[in-house]
Amino acid sequence: MKLVHEVLPSEAGRTVLSVLGDLFPTVRSADLRELCLLKSVSCDEHFCGAGQSLVAGQRLELESEAPLPTIRPAKLKGFELLHLEEDLLACSKPAGVAIEGDREASGEELPLRAAVLHALRQAGRDPLPRPRFVHRLDKDTSGVLLVALNHATMQSLSAQLAGETESRIEKSYLALVHGRLAEAEGRVEVPLLVHSGKRKAPVRADEEGKVARTRFERIEVLGRFSWVRLYPETGRTHQLRVHMAHIGHPIVCDRHYGSSDPLLLSKLKRGYVPSRREERPLLARLALHAERLRFAGPQGPLEIEAPLPKDLRVTLKQLQKLS
Repeated sequence: MKLVHEVLPSEAGRTVLSVLGDLFPTVRSADLRELCLLKSVSCDEHFCGAGQSLVAGQRLELESEAPLPTIRPAKLKGFELLHLEEDLLACSKPAGVAIEGDREASGEELPLRAAVLHALRQAGRDPLPRPRFVHRLDKDTSGVLLVALNHATMQSLSAQLAGETESRIEKSYLALVHGRLAEAEGRVEVPLLVHSGKRKAPVRADEEGKVARTRFERIEVLGRFSWVRLYPETGRTHQLRVHMAHIGHPIVCDRHYGSSDPLLLSKLKRGYVPSRREERPLLARLALHAERLRFAGPQGPLEIEAPLPKDLRVTLKQLQKLS
């Protein structure tokens, strides 16, 4: 296949990868970057890298002997479209699904991106815009996720996220943590340092780390657990998980900073009578849910909330019965 594209004035200053991404919305960035490495992409008849900035009027060409692998739009269990406008989409990400696969993943192994494309197609978006994930949620965290549908919106929301504008993206999470949280509310201000390449506890509290602040509110004490609302005031990797563990209340089923043991009714209920079948856990994933986002959207202020998923609703109901 061959593509010839004249760089538009609105695309000036953007990278080759960014512009190609809009031209091929269902192709992974990794595959487009690979084409640049293979010298299949040129700018004004000179091979160019994925990160090269473009100038209006330049001639961008892509030539590939094989068809480009594409991500097929597909449904995803637990995925929910929460908000859609011209330049922005918000969805509820199910637990157990990574926002992006690893570098070796194929399009079929990117179920979340496929689900976003499916939602856009169902909404009649033609041609499909390229989804750009504005922020990240851990694989086992459920909840609200913002997706920019063009470069300008991505830049605007990223600036809000980084605190570079007057408006900021405000986040709140819900979490089930170990222990009876004594304080009704409080703040954790502990710097965090990332261990590069470390699989167990890849982030730790360390004075040499980056500033990190989390505010918390106790909603309910449930036996030997607490149901809390968390407000990250900074956006460090694993911030909520490390901060709650640091104050002695790790999030339930946190394999990195607490215990990966699933929550079993047999361990909580006195006189529990096992059935002949193997017991199914009440909860076997990180008990963290991205509840709400407040921010300045392209068309005005927005507040988007993701309903609590079934596994957390059932867990709370059982703990309330036992308390």
